Amino acid sequence: GQPVPLEVPLTTTPETHGEFGLGYINPGPQHISQHLNQQHSPSNWQDLWRDAMSQHADLRLIVTGPATNLATFGPTPRTTLMGGTYLYPGNTTPTAEWNTWVDPHAAKTAFAQATEPITVCSLGVTERLTLNPDSLQLLIDALSDAPIASYLPEMLRFYFEFHESQGEGYLAQIHDLLTVMIALGKAPFTTREVTVDVEADSELMRGTTVADMRGHWGREPNALLVDDADVTAAHAELLRAARNDSKGQ
Repeated sequence: GQPVPLEVPLTTTPETHGEFGLGYINPGPQHISQHLNQQHSPSNWQDLWRDAMSQHADLRLIVTGPATNLATFGPTPRTTLMGGTYLYPGNTTPTAEWNTWVDPHAAKTAFAQATEPITVCSLGVTERLTLNPDSLQLLIDALSDAPIASYLPEMLRFYFEFHESQGEGYLAQIHDLLTVMIALGKAPFTTREVTVDVEADSELMRGTTVADMRGHWGREPNALLVDDADVTAAHAELLRAARNDSKGQ
């Protein structure tokens, strides 16, 4: 996909997820080289998306990072977006969540061009799904001999330590996983139809997301804002899926 945000410089967070995004795990130069060689050109990835959607009428698009590719590609049906914060403190600035702050122009464009409401999993919902050493051990036990199980402790330890340094406890917030479960209907949730806009150009309020919940703007709704999710059910689904994976299913 696109290598940088639409208009602002790229910002990354090795202090949060480690140098390679895998905590204390170093994938090594060979794996990094293979990954770089497999990346598609900007025109190619759009062809891949277009072909996939034409071949699979029920395909769902799940965006768990900045909305750059979504904004570039154009309106996409059945989209679930992880991002923003609504009536809730931000995790990057007082009012902004990370994904939206990284590319605010993309987030603004994605909502403006939407032809059907985007399902939005915002920070106040996604950060409720957490792992700690005890629940991580349950996950490892469920995975049994699956290869990923041996990597999880060092991947998650970095993230545990980051949250502890922020005063949030020795835990990891698993935003992406809850978003995927909501997109696939694997955990119960409720939504509210709203109209969303994003502040893109203000330095102080960059990335701030606003939801018109009462129709003051007079615009058509462009989002289904997830306002609650069953985190207990999400944990149960994670262990169920891990047990199936360990059996090769």
